[in-house]
Amino acid sequence: KDEVEVQTPTENIESQVEQFDTFISLKSSETLISSITTDFNYDSFDDEIVVVRKIGEKNFFIIPGLYNPETMTYERMKEIPTKVSSTKTFSIQNLDIIGDHRNALIYQGVDEQENSVMQIYLCEYVDGELDFVCVGDFTSDGTIFVQQTERSDSYELSMTKGDSYSVWLYKSDTSAAGNDNTLSQIQQEYKWNPMEREYVLAQEIKVAGNKLAQAELSKIQDGTVETFASFLNGN
Repeated sequence: KDEVEVQTPTENIESQVEQFDTFISLKSSETLISSITTDFNYDSFDDEIVVVRKIGEKNFFIIPGLYNPETMTYERMKEIPTKVSSTKTFSIQNLDIIGDHRNALIYQGVDEQENSVMQIYLCEYVDGELDFVCVGDFTSDGTIFVQQTERSDSYELSMTKGDSYSVWLYKSDTSAAGNDNTLSQIQQEYKWNPMEREYVLAQEIKVAGNKLAQAELSKIQDGTVETFASFLNGN
């Protein structure tokens, strides 16, 4: 009998992604990581944003591509360097974070120092040319997230602007001293400032380590097995 050799796929995620096509022409030194389509200049044509890894560079680059309806091609814009090099932690999204019906470009991930990072970009005209401008740059040894809130019906109907979303950053309080404060934490809220055209610190809350411990213990005080199991799992 003829023997049939069965080959097991061994490609990693990045080599599989390489097979996907993009509207933006990539260079031979660039490997595609991910891509999203959105109309970021609001001309009723979808544009493209790709994330690539470059030969000789550790961290990813974001490359926006603006669709030109006259030539029916995607024109590469200025590259955006990121602080992330791992596909396991990297994410990118479009979100109307400031409430003016324009989607901001937001990426998150973990840098080489194991810190959480988030950067927010708005597509705006700079000296007569479209460019992605960084309006929020956050780094923390804890958690960073966008707090989305419900917006009005008139916003949903594009009749009015909506409230901007806050960015919350949780990090360790390195100024705390003593064993009782080893878990001390700083919680910061950043809000959109339309005058400065960027996210600025709005409030800062310091929480002592013993209070954090009490809050964690309160999660399991109902005595149920389910609650204790959830606590052990970090929920």
